[in-house]
Amino acid sequence: MRQSLARAWAIAKKDIRIYYLKGLVVIFGLLLPLFLYLAYAMGRSMAPKEAISSIMTMTVFFTSTAVGPVIAPW
Repeated sequence: MRQSLARAWAIAKKDIRIYYLKGLVVIFGLLLPLFLYLAYAMGRSMAPKEAISSIMTMTVFFTSTAVGPVIAPW
């Protein structure tokens, strides 16, 4: 069991390094949703529940669209 977990962790680290630590993924998946959220939320009184759900939605959307071209280049 321990050896299987070590192998799975090694594969996960490799996949993260290859697919998810690319510039596009970091910019479109993390920075862009953060700045969009800040632009939307500034000057408004938003409940924390709305704020968290909106940032999670934007992060998932932009990360999934940014990872596609990295994984399967045209």
